[in-house]
Amino acid sequence: MNLSPATAYAKVYDGIASVLVYGRSVEFAIEYERTLKSRAKYEKIREAIESEKRVKAFLYLVPAYELLHGITDAFWRMKQLVLFALVDEFKKDRLDTRVRDSWYRESSLQDALAQMLPATTDAQRVFLMPQ
Repeated sequence: MNLSPATAYAKVYDGIASVLVYGRSVEFAIEYERTLKSRAKYEKIREAIESEKRVKAFLYLVPAYELLHGITDAFWRMKQLVLFALVDEFKKDRLDTRVRDSWYRESSLQDALAQMLPATTDAQRVFLMPQ
């Protein structure tokens, strides 16, 4: 699918996920980062992410806290929604996983992804909230 110019992503991601966030579908790219790359490689990745047209959020999963800090620095202040989390927490907590964005703000994955949803009216919000 990524070979067709009409449907290609800006980079080849480890995965693309589509999840329900407060009853609405959200799609995001997933990357599993085992080790830190060079600054030059992260600059190329930043450019690809900022040029991405198909997905608007990116989740980087890492195995250790030290890597979490380093990778967050590599993507500091991205215009796109780039999130970072520990892979073991993601396996356990899924959408409730604590994530950090490239501005060092923390929230649950679900709340961070909810930023991508179009604004809703109060009537829609009541309908969409889980019981």
